[in-house]
Amino acid sequence: MPSVAIVGASPKPDRPSHQAVVGYQARGWTVWPVNPAGQDVAGLAAVKTLADLPGRPDIVTMYVNPQTGAAMLDQIVACAPRRCG
Repeated sequence: MPSVAIVGASPKPDRPSHQAVVGYQARGWTVWPVNPAGQDVAGLAAVKTLADLPGRPDIVTMYVNPQTGAAMLDQIVACAPRRCG
């Protein structure tokens, strides 16, 4: 089963990042929400950073502003996703 880390995952159902979590779940993916507050997202426990992921993701998707995303480049490289989206 493929896996995805969703950076910026929100517990708010109206947010695109929350909808991405639900959408990937519906398609059978293993979903790892990444939320700095560690809040659960769509019933899934979130991790606070990419370094906290329980495994290597197939994809990392980003729902954060450009400055935050740029600051996370080292974390993305370190978690060694198979691809980034």
